[in-house]
Amino acid sequence: AEEQKRLAELDVELDGFLPKIIAHYGKKRDAMDAAFKKHLPANTRYHTPEGGFFFWLQVPGVDSTKLFMKAIDHGVAFVTGPAFYAEAGEGLDYTRTCFTFAQPEEIEEGAKRLAAAIKEL
Repeated sequence: AEEQKRLAELDVELDGFLPKIIAHYGKKRDAMDAAFKKHLPANTRYHTPEGGFFFWLQVPGVDSTKLFMKAIDHGVAFVTGPAFYAEAGEGLDYTRTCFTFAQPEEIEEGAKRLAAAIKEL
């Protein structure tokens, strides 16, 4: 009975906390979406995520493993697409970017830096 009471209390706590978390990460997601639209090449493809913490970008014709090294030179990082594929050579023009740790102004700067790295390839 005591366990059930505590679980019910936790459920109420989560109900109050969840909207705050969704709003917090939603602002960061929206900042990344706006920054990508503003700075990345027009042929970049992505869908704004409805959940989760990542954008899955496709930059057609750009090898993400080479882009990664340029991006590091510019002070930004991401996970290259091939890390998410079973077959060698697949996902080369994809990247996964995370928006959870950075603040909106940092996200804007990161998008500028990523765009600069793309232009160098």
